[in-house]
Amino acid sequence: MRRETISRALNGLDDRFISESAQFCPDGIRESPERITRKRMKRVIVFALAASLVLAVGAAAYAANIFGLRQLYANPNKGEMPQEAAELIVTQDAEINGEGWSARVLESYCDESTAVVTVQVSGDEKHLVVPIDEDEFSPVSVIGLTGDEALCDYSRREGVSLLFAETA
Repeated sequence: MRRETISRALNGLDDRFISESAQFCPDGIRESPERITRKRMKRVIVFALAASLVLAVGAAAYAANIFGLRQLYANPNKGEMPQEAAELIVTQDAEINGEGWSARVLESYCDESTAVVTVQVSGDEKHLVVPIDEDEFSPVSVIGLTGDEALCDYSRREGVSLLFAETA
């Protein structure tokens, strides 16, 4: 195109504005559109590769049963026990007494890959059993008492020791 054609196309802009814009200005040039497109494409490719790597590692961990993931997702019924499993549950009657606490094995379940044991832990009048996922600053409501007092304050006031036991 010729300069006059461009000028007419732009509604007769003044020639000095056109000459200013036609001069090379390295500070005014940032990046060409082709380069921007290539950068965006590279970002998309890197993101797709990272996402596929994460999915592949997760699938490999599940297949190799790393971290017990297969047991985590193994029971589709979530709470309904098959009759075959109910037959494998054995009632137990083993008990151990410690200093201020006792533990009693109630039931056990065992198959070729899993062993589950139900244990009842209790404390005497000087010991208070607390789930291990709580801490001494948890409210007393986590053990069935009313109020918002912390377990450590309650144990000091009542003169009892806290026994943290694993619950599952």
